[in-house]
Parts: sequence; structure tokens; C-alpha cells
Amino acid sequence: MITTFYLPTKIIFGAGSLKQLGAEARELGQKAMLVTGRSSMRRTGVVDRVVQDLKNNGVDTLVSDKEVSNG
Repeated sequence: MITTFYLPTKIIFGAGSLKQLGAEARELGQKAMLVTGRSSMRRTGVVDRVVQDLKNNGVDTLVSDKEVSNG
């Protein structure tokens, strides 16, 4: 049995790069799952900003912030 995985990676970083997330995600589809820790991303407002940007770009988002580490 032959199995092939092709996982191209695009990394965008730098000041203001978070603002591009919605447009980049929209190129990939209409749904996203955001997995984050329990508090710091919410407390700093990042989760709300990301979810709003995704929504503004037509991407429905499920936020998963209840996971615990396996370590």
C-alpha cells in the first residue's frame, strides 16, 4: 500500500499579520476550528478578534478552549 501526504505550509508573521487570518482562511474553506488554551487568548481579546475576522470573511468558526494537556 502506498500512502502519500502533501502538507504545504504557509507562514505569515510579523506586526499586524493576525489581520490577514480571515482572508487566508477563506481561501481554504468556509469552516474553521480554533483550538486554544483555557484563558490567556480570551483574556487578551485575541480569540474574539480572530473569530470576528473569520466571520467577516465568511468563515464559520468553532472555538475549542476546554482541552487539557496530555502531559
